[in-house]
Amino acid sequence: MKYLGIHHIRFAVDNPEQFSRFLIQHFGFQYFAHRLNNPSAQSSIAVKHHSVVFVIDKRNHDNTVLEVNGNLPNLFLNGNVNYPVDTVCDACFQCNNIDEILERVKTTQKGSCVIQSKVEDLNGTVSYAVIQSPFGNLQHTLVDLSNYSGKFLPGFQINHNYVNSNHHYVECIDHLAYMVPTGLADSAIDWYNFVFEFERLFINKNDEVNEGFKVEHGPMGMRLKAIHGIDQFAPKCTGDFSPDMYIAPVKFVFGEPLSSSTSDQISTFLEEHRGMGIQHIGLGTRNILEAVNHFKQLGASFVAPPIEYYHDMNRIEEIEDLNITTDQLMKSGILVESSDSDNTEVLLPPDVNSWYIMQVFTKNLFKEQTFFLELIQRHRTQGGFGAGNIKALWSGVQAHLEKVKELEN
Repeated sequence: MKYLGIHHIRFAVDNPEQFSRFLIQHFGFQYFAHRLNNPSAQSSIAVKHHSVVFVIDKRNHDNTVLEVNGNLPNLFLNGNVNYPVDTVCDACFQCNNIDEILERVKTTQKGSCVIQSKVEDLNGTVSYAVIQSPFGNLQHTLVDLSNYSGKFLPGFQINHNYVNSNHHYVECIDHLAYMVPTGLADSAIDWYNFVFEFERLFINKNDEVNEGFKVEHGPMGMRLKAIHGIDQFAPKCTGDFSPDMYIAPVKFVFGEPLSSSTSDQISTFLEEHRGMGIQHIGLGTRNILEAVNHFKQLGASFVAPPIEYYHDMNRIEEIEDLNITTDQLMKSGILVESSDSDNTEVLLPPDVNSWYIMQVFTKNLFKEQTFFLELIQRHRTQGGFGAGNIKALWSGVQAHLEKVKELEN
């Protein structure tokens, strides 16, 4: 059976040590591994929280091509670091059908296979390929671990003090949010659906095939469309997820401004990021209240939704039905959407008639307004992304930005 899941996410940042310490100190990651004999002679650090692995590389400021002994660079988890701002540079997929994927890349005439090769160590051999996405700076390293028994990947030294604690606060990477300019979401979705055999994942009943799910605030707004890897979806619908049992499926949410002539949150991202790219990563959790409270104690900062969000009588009833108090959620900044909401989630098993999603967003982690994390707790649904929550939060943030601009003027 074919499979494709997220193996790890790689960042290119100005100060890898500082960003690694930040994730360790504020979000409970542990130092997991470091790269041996890194060709760039720069830091390459892997941090891990349960099954979530972030590899953090040094960003290259001068756009020079890094060479190894005068030859072409070793591109296994080492390329695509030339970028003017800190960024997500690689979403690494674990799969067992690399050749098929590369054939489809060639057919599209978009994107490119940078290299296809193998790496090995005493634990076996990893077949890999590197694909450059035609949309923004993101690339995808594909790894086939069928003949490899190591704890991570060749070229990395595992931290012998690393212990995968039984008590963890995040489980897996739930989704990646990919921001593109107005009118490009459909092209990006078509490419990913063809190359990786993804399918549309409808956000809720208001997500139309052509229009997607729209959030509007006055003349401004955004359009969201989601896709996912279908092979891993069905087992995950049966109840609360258990990432130890399968490779976490790949889910992308594409966002674009409704108009290219307005200034909004996506436009701000595209401007400060210098183009298309990953705006945030959603991390799945089993207990969002516990996770948020723990991360806050560690010094993490989260976005506070508008106070009016928690005063809506319908939403108060939703929250009470989940045996959680409004005060608990308000203090933690958590948003709730459930089967009692106006926007019904889709893609549920026939025997499921109740579900809920709770989510919260961190403040920006980089100097520019270009990257943050989301924590999301799901119960009996993998198909939605809290559409009503997104709308409420987006409108609240947009109103805040407008007030800030008024004060500045």
